[in-house]
Amino acid sequence: GGPLAPVNAFCTLRRLVLGSRPQVAGEMWRTAGTVDLLAAAAAVTVPVLVIAGGHDRVLPAHLSRRLAEMVADAELVELNDVGHVAMMERPDEVTALLDRFARRVLAATSGYGRLRRSARS
Repeated sequence: GGPLAPVNAFCTLRRLVLGSRPQVAGEMWRTAGTVDLLAAAAAVTVPVLVIAGGHDRVLPAHLSRRLAEMVADAELVELNDVGHVAMMERPDEVTALLDRFARRVLAATSGYGRLRRSARS
């Protein structure tokens, strides 16, 4: 986590990781190094919100920036004092970011939905 992460966020994450079945944890770590997210990112055709943690040691911020550059409609938000689990470290801020992002996407696509419905009539 980041330097300002609440202790309960760290404890919850630790409990989740240590409480998972060994096969699940092993598979997660095995595939983490083999999945090429950057190659897959270019094929993404929907809006994406990338939240990068300045203290993320799992997916460093420079890789999050690169990921956001690869997706055609990506929005990048960097939270400086956050690690890998921003939603646990700053739940209110992440909720506000997700809400704003969802509202923007829905506003941008609402006309598209109306056009599709009228085309079926």
